Amino acid sequence: MVFIFRMMLWCGYRLMMGLICLILSLMVLSLFLPNVSSLKTVTYREPLQILSREGVLLAEYGEVKRIPIKIDHVPKLLIKALIATEDQRFYNHHGLDWVGIGRAVVSLFTTGEKRQGASTLTMQVARNFYLTREKTFFRKINEVLLAFMIERHLDKNAILELYVNKIFLGARSYGFAAAAKTYFGKHLDELSVSEIAVLVGLPKAPSSYNPIEKPLRALERRNVVLGKMREKKIIDHDQYQSAKDEPIAPVLQARQKQSTGAGYIADMARQAAYQKWGASAYEKGIKMVTSIDFHSQMSAQKSLAIGLERMPEKWEIENNYIQTYGLDAIAWHKALSQYTTTITGLRPAVVLPQDSQDIWVYQKGGVCTRVVWPETVKQTDKPLLKDGDLVFVRPISDHTWQLGRLPKAQGALVSLESSTGYIRALVGGYQFQQSHFNRAVQSTRQVGSAIKPFLYAKALEQGYTMASLMNDMPIVESTGDGEDWRPKNVDHDFKGLMRLRESLVFSRNLVSVRLVQALGLPSVARFLQQFGIKADSQQDGLSLALGVGQASPLSLARAYAGFSNDGRLPSVHWLYDVVNRSGQSMLGESEITDLEQSVLSMESNQTEQLVSPEHTYIVSDVLRDVIKRGTARRARVLNRPDLYGKTGTTNQNKDAWFSGFSADQVSVVWVGYDDYQSLKGGGASVALPIWIDFVRSILPSKVTPIKKPANIVSVRVDAKSGRLAHGQNSRTVFELFTQQELAQLSSAHEEQDDGHHEDIDEQNQEQLF
Repeated sequence: MVFIFRMMLWCGYRLMMGLICLILSLMVLSLFLPNVSSLKTVTYREPLQILSREGVLLAEYGEVKRIPIKIDHVPKLLIKALIATEDQRFYNHHGLDWVGIGRAVVSLFTTGEKRQGASTLTMQVARNFYLTREKTFFRKINEVLLAFMIERHLDKNAILELYVNKIFLGARSYGFAAAAKTYFGKHLDELSVSEIAVLVGLPKAPSSYNPIEKPLRALERRNVVLGKMREKKIIDHDQYQSAKDEPIAPVLQARQKQSTGAGYIADMARQAAYQKWGASAYEKGIKMVTSIDFHSQMSAQKSLAIGLERMPEKWEIENNYIQTYGLDAIAWHKALSQYTTTITGLRPAVVLPQDSQDIWVYQKGGVCTRVVWPETVKQTDKPLLKDGDLVFVRPISDHTWQLGRLPKAQGALVSLESSTGYIRALVGGYQFQQSHFNRAVQSTRQVGSAIKPFLYAKALEQGYTMASLMNDMPIVESTGDGEDWRPKNVDHDFKGLMRLRESLVFSRNLVSVRLVQALGLPSVARFLQQFGIKADSQQDGLSLALGVGQASPLSLARAYAGFSNDGRLPSVHWLYDVVNRSGQSMLGESEITDLEQSVLSMESNQTEQLVSPEHTYIVSDVLRDVIKRGTARRARVLNRPDLYGKTGTTNQNKDAWFSGFSADQVSVVWVGYDDYQSLKGGGASVALPIWIDFVRSILPSKVTPIKKPANIVSVRVDAKSGRLAHGQNSRTVFELFTQQELAQLSSAHEEQDDGHHEDIDEQNQEQLF
């Protein structure tokens, strides 16, 4: 009996000493734990976001996708589902769920497997903020201690808020708000019951239940969560059944919709942010608000892509997957995954072995579909498709797809506000994922006939009028190397003496050459440089008149903005504001300008008056005639009298342009090959259709012509001689003059009429006007 009593004392002593050691150990460990009070002012890593002027997300950069959200803004249904799934006694415990631990222990001893977890939401918060995921005894002890400490310092709602913002949910998404955007393209308050259940099921194993990569496992996990929600009476039976019947397929569609087509302007913003803040820009939660109009940007990207795809090019098949991968469907799937669906809906596919004349293809994900050729493709243009060929297809009905192709030609489209210089849309190529080279900004190409309006503006400034005559006849110039330079018109025809208005409307090359001769090469080159067109009078010679000067699409858009901006070039801007994670502006106006210019350095980007308002108005009026009856007649389909523009094509059709504008906006389209191949068409047939398609989608309903200056007058002139009309002359047209020009012409004509009006020869007429 004494022995038993002594044994009991010994065991009690040992137990007490063990408890004391445990308590002391925990106290020592707690001294090395972080101060959890810092959770009250936690700062999350948030990605760099690029926004349109309306606040639409164009792109985001950073390893972490996160949208911090206050707990009051989290749907109650999501919170209830989360607690029912992850921590049913969350509101009753103080960091450690003893009932849950007991069940986990019983399950472990009875099954020999760890089927139930015992981590509470508080313990998960502790682990995610302070600890690693390594499974060790000491990490678990620290996790428990931290959970107790968190419960002492924070209330339950604060703990929940930390959890819903911090938890990793796959696909680089942290927090439920970011996951809702990633997987469904929605805000939290827009989610259905089924979608909430999908997200709530992710914390257990994000990679295993990712609805994009593992849709079947995600479906199984979602149904488990729905069952718990019904069991806890969070949803009724009808809600449960409806949610269970809802497919998860829309996840893929939402994923595809996130490609906005604003990659080029977004990358400009990313570069600017990185240059200023370095790699930390990707986790500070900075939001860069661009001047991009979302609707205009989407229209620009789509119009350019459609136009390039429709260009007459040879259909070529470059890759054959059977030769490369055999009949391995998994290898096919991985290879096809490198391609993204284009904004026009083109996606990659592999031609399957054919048993009939029908063409069937394999698409990513194991989908097999029948495809047809576009009706516009002639039989002689169709390549011979072989089994295994990589092709591109787009849907045209529920069961049929149409063959398409990725164009080899490239292009750019820029649209900006004439008065402010703010860029409303910018596309630097067919597809940003295909090529990051921003042709709208980084590429300078010969502008061709798009240069001519500036030559005529210079002529008006030097005393010419649009009624002045210039000879459209052959020119022969010695090049100094024993060969002669013989410029030609596009139609290889000659019209003789022409009024300047007509020569610009119909883009007569020989008149432009004579105009540059008369104005002086050095003077013209300096004038073009002011407009941002790089020209060298010594190197280019008279070919400068035909557009060998170079400009980027953005520079040319700025130059054309002067015509609807009273002859004043605007400074180019693309950034409205830069705000921090709290929504407060971070930079002043001058700092924003410096940020813009760090990636978009333009020569002479200051506002300058280069041509008088009267003469820019007159040139604009002629450019309206270019659309009404000249080289851009195709644009008459828009049925708008308030549009102005000029085609541009370079030698051998290496560059095609159309530059058009309205009273408040200018848009420029360029098309060409990066390796300077010749296009099968020029500005009117290649670039203009893209401009028409774009402008049709953005034009306001109200017709608003450019405002005419007060001292501009419209007077009848002889259609052939350009002289002021007198009496009953039946071959007259109206022409625009300033009042000063009209007075000078009237005086000159009166002198001519005194004795030798009928004797003026053509040479004198050319010199007079």
